[in-house]
Amino acid sequence: MLEAIYARESYTALKKTLDAAVLRHQAISSNLANVETPHYKRIDINPDFEKRLQKAVASGDVNQIARLNTRIQVDHSAMPDALNGNSVKLEDELVNLQRNTMTHSFALHVLGRSLNKIKSAITGRVGSVRVRKGLLDFKFIIGYVPPKPTNTTKRQVWA
Repeated sequence: MLEAIYARESYTALKKTLDAAVLRHQAISSNLANVETPHYKRIDINPDFEKRLQKAVASGDVNQIARLNTRIQVDHSAMPDALNGNSVKLEDELVNLQRNTMTHSFALHVLGRSLNKIKSAITGRVGSVRVRKGLLDFKFIIGYVPPKPTNTTKRQVWA
């Protein structure tokens, strides 16, 4: 039963997106570490990955999505600095790092929501809010109940 869920094109595409984000993060980390290294060439994942992923998702073929591979390679479009031959631009890498972080976080969020729906369907439990003694007691799908606030200070009554 779960194999059918994990074999869906949306799950496979999310997995490939997460894999690419991890590889891109490794490339960005390497670029940032070598920003001052003479003749260092900027690296990134293969530039056609996003287009190939979009095309594969549009086809709806899970096997085509699963066959997509990402790899780290030298970015030939990055122009080297005239002084030391380094092709890494610090500002561009920081922007790429932020964009990659947002992509990774979004894909994890979508995947988490999907898995929570599956868990809810299996367990029959859904999120609920109860009111008890004037305080909200949240009970989420994952079964986490935040601790109730405790009043550790005593009220002083002024005469």
